[in-house]
Amino acid sequence: MKKLLKILPVLAVFTVCAIAYTPLFAQKDWKINTGIPEISLRENEQELANRLNGGYEQTYGTGFISLGDHPKIRFKHGEHSFMLPDNSHVLASSQEGNGWGVTSIEVDAEFYRSDRPDKHFQARKKFLGLLRELQAKGWKRYYYPGGARMVDKIDIFQGGEYVYIDYEPSEQEWLNVFTQGLESLSYELYVDGVILSISLNADSNEYWQGYSIYKISMEFDALEYKFQDYSGVYKRDNDDRFIPAKWLPMVEEVLQSNDKYRMEKERELKRQGIKIDESYQDPLPKIYTDYLKNKGKKY
Repeated sequence: MKKLLKILPVLAVFTVCAIAYTPLFAQKDWKINTGIPEISLRENEQELANRLNGGYEQTYGTGFISLGDHPKIRFKHGEHSFMLPDNSHVLASSQEGNGWGVTSIEVDAEFYRSDRPDKHFQARKKFLGLLRELQAKGWKRYYYPGGARMVDKIDIFQGGEYVYIDYEPSEQEWLNVFTQGLESLSYELYVDGVILSISLNADSNEYWQGYSIYKISMEFDALEYKFQDYSGVYKRDNDDRFIPAKWLPMVEEVLQSNDKYRMEKERELKRQGIKIDESYQDPLPKIYTDYLKNKGKKY
């Protein structure tokens, strides 16, 4: 009996430790196996490929990361993060010589499929729900440098104009787009150094079978990468793109030309009675504002 009494405290300690340890181990294992993967811009190329078991390839200074299909995946960007469409196919790329990490992420997915009588209206409801979520997370309309900063709704369903995120196409407008007209809607959004392009397309070939299939494409671009692209340095096909002192002056020249074009276009639109958002200022990446500071210029 005395031996048993001596053993009991040891057994009690062992049991408590086992109970405490097991949930911790199980919890850690659960996070590894069922946690939702995340992608983000500016992450190291090779680390991203390794983390998500993706393929990595480099061609002429550009790194390509094929991340395959993901049932669930989140775009990580602080308070602006959001879940990507289910079963997204993801491809990322970078300009390795810049040392910026991943500068572009492309996402493609089937967004909605149905043969119900109200299929188009259900697709509209789901898509507008996505836009409202993005708005709530701080994403706003992005105007490309030189683009007119129009506030009014013009005939966005002819000529392929980008749609304003806060404008909701009516059911009839939706039908006109996806059954009779462009068969696509495009949006350009921005928040905190990231440009997001969204395109929703309908597969008209499927209508003959009674199905409506909507597909969505998203592209995330780092603002600094887009500014480098504006310079036109990529057309040179040389290593100047990796030397900021070479391409930053080219960006300045292009932006000045774009501003002149924007002013002329907006004057014309004002004469037509179209409102302009003159409070909108083009977001600038730090690499460019630092360049202007060093030259003693305001921005």
